[in-house]
Amino acid sequence: MERYEVVLEYFYEISRIPTWIFEEDRLIFCPIPKENLREEKEIVSAFEYLRGHASEMPRLLNVSELEIFAFFNFTAEDGKKKCFIAGPVFNSRFFQVGYKKRLLSEYIYSKEKLRMQISDTPIVGIGAFCRFIRAAAAFLQGKIYELEMLKNGVITDEFEDKLMDSVLAQAIFGIREEEMFSLYNLENENHFISAIQMGSLEAVTDALMKYSGDRLRAPLTADTRKQKEYEAVALITIATRAAVAGGVDVDTAFSLSDFYFQRIDRHKTTKELKDILIHATRTFCKKVIEAKSKTERGGGEYSPRIQRCIRYIRAHLHYSISLEEAGEYLGVNPKYLSRIFFKETGMKFSDFIRRERVKEACVLLKTSDMSYIDIANSLAFSSQSYFIKVFSEVMNTTPQKFRAENSNYSEVIKRMNEHKI
Repeated sequence: MERYEVVLEYFYEISRIPTWIFEEDRLIFCPIPKENLREEKEIVSAFEYLRGHASEMPRLLNVSELEIFAFFNFTAEDGKKKCFIAGPVFNSRFFQVGYKKRLLSEYIYSKEKLRMQISDTPIVGIGAFCRFIRAAAAFLQGKIYELEMLKNGVITDEFEDKLMDSVLAQAIFGIREEEMFSLYNLENENHFISAIQMGSLEAVTDALMKYSGDRLRAPLTADTRKQKEYEAVALITIATRAAVAGGVDVDTAFSLSDFYFQRIDRHKTTKELKDILIHATRTFCKKVIEAKSKTERGGGEYSPRIQRCIRYIRAHLHYSISLEEAGEYLGVNPKYLSRIFFKETGMKFSDFIRRERVKEACVLLKTSDMSYIDIANSLAFSSQSYFIKVFSEVMNTTPQKFRAENSNYSEVIKRMNEHKI
């Protein structure tokens, strides 16, 4: 492994900013798993314009008002000239523009992993991205550039148009962009984002009705089912980032989005897709409410390490969680973690996980019509009977009785249907 590969892999781990190294017409390095990418020849083609216009001086490119890339040439230790590209990252206009613009990401990530990769793409300001590029150039070229010079060198307009003309020639996706754009109502989108950021459960239901009506009825492709899946993913992605802006921990928000992407992949009917969107948006709102409540309390009831541990647990409720894995994540001995966790929370590590899973099950029971076996599976219970047993022990009632007494799901569905969404 080359020295720069070790450093760039670490950069990716801590920033999630993708980096690419090309040597002539070959992609020789990328930290993203190969199965998440398109074929090498497609990636080489997608980046052809950037590679062709790269020079020693780092340049930044803003594509479609959304994605930012940076690129420059350098000479490696083997004496060969290589091209470095960083990106995509999203700029702060992602919330306003969302999926209305064609993304260069569509041409570098595989169709199966596109949703996940877009969710994983960080939102980065120009200043922060310039600092990242400055560090990369200092390492790869041995030169230090002034930040203001990099900021002032952002390329848009004509350069962007030529780039996208080159990429669009591949015609990988037959999307009628203008038709899609004309159907969107920016006010509805902003209302939807604001409702989640504020943690307003009542407002988010109305916002979802209007905004999803815009998106899910957009006549973009002949494959209606696939298009609705695509737009549902867009809604979840926007909701995820709105929740983060509202104060939800990043790990928790993106773990939830992964969970909903999996449900979207498995959905069979339009009604089921509606159900997923209803539950997702309301869950994100609840997470914002929880985050704001913790902020108001000062967030000081546990030590920073235990707060991180609790965030880790809540971000992985849909997966198996072990004390050993949590200890590795926190960098402490599992036995020590078990001891201090009990000391600060008054609960055993395993009991706390059970309680958190039951709390999440309560949300599912109240806001969806998921079956008990599906809820058990989604929250990593070993079986439906074990889920019912644990739920009854924690809540002193059965899931069936709890749903009957607390569900507002049927009313939400009724309102959604009235709007013909």
